[in-house]
Amino acid sequence: MSPQLGQSRSLRALSLLAMLALAALVPLLAAAQATPGPDDEALAASIVEKADRVRFPGEGFEVNVTITTTTPSGAAEPRNTRFCLRGTTTLS
Repeated sequence: MSPQLGQSRSLRALSLLAMLALAALVPLLAAAQATPGPDDEALAASIVEKADRVRFPGEGFEVNVTITTTTPSGAAEPRNTRFCLRGTTTLS
């Protein structure tokens, strides 16, 4: 066996070993980064609380909507609709 052939095999073996080591470390690194800390949990809770206040407001509100349909002749037909929503005092 020539010295170059031996070095080539050693280099391939070393490359394969390095790739296997890296493949074994990737899931460990991903798990370490994916573990939420106390700050992350507080931030997530804050985001959900703010979203809930928008989705379930404490006070009632009213929305007036006008939909205008235009016919091929150019005549406009407006339709007005009012939505009255009462607020929620508790979330369950």
